[in-house]
Amino acid sequence: MGLPLIPTMLSNVLRMTAPLWLARMEDVKAEENTNMLSLSDNEIGTIEDLKMAGWETSNIAALMGNISVETGGTFDPLQQEKDGKGHGIFQLTGKQLKDYRKWLGDKEDTRYTQALFVRENIYGSHGNVPHDIGWKARGMLTDSFGGEGSTEDKTRAFSNIYERPKVPHMDRRIEEALKYNNIK
Repeated sequence: MGLPLIPTMLSNVLRMTAPLWLARMEDVKAEENTNMLSLSDNEIGTIEDLKMAGWETSNIAALMGNISVETGGTFDPLQQEKDGKGHGIFQLTGKQLKDYRKWLGDKEDTRYTQALFVRENIYGSHGNVPHDIGWKARGMLTDSFGGEGSTEDKTRAFSNIYERPKVPHMDRRIEEALKYNNIK
């Protein structure tokens, strides 16, 4: 008679305590969500496209900071520079934009294709890149992105070596990049 009582007692204990631990789990989820950055669909899409194009998670914050400033926070792959010729999330111009369009061919112009193009320019070998940024620039960027540098350092390196804007707004790039530091 003692054995059948154990499952009954155990089920009674679980029935009484389950609401307590379930409620606590909801509290933990709510705490996690309040600590997380609220991202727009375009930001989420950009992060996913960067990952899909092969960018390391540890470098995405630096890229996102630069992209945010380049697009004015829209993360729109068809973004056109105001009073300029820049195109897309990296605001490609000149020969680089021409090389991008040639490389793109009949493919759709998306955040993914732009992220892939830029990644291939940095990680490709001389003569095997869609747009040659030069061996020295490739080396400095691969060293920066491959190392244990801070998000701030990677943001500066990408802006100074790859983007090379007329007016860098480096403080804004770094501020934006730091918002994405906890991306997994």
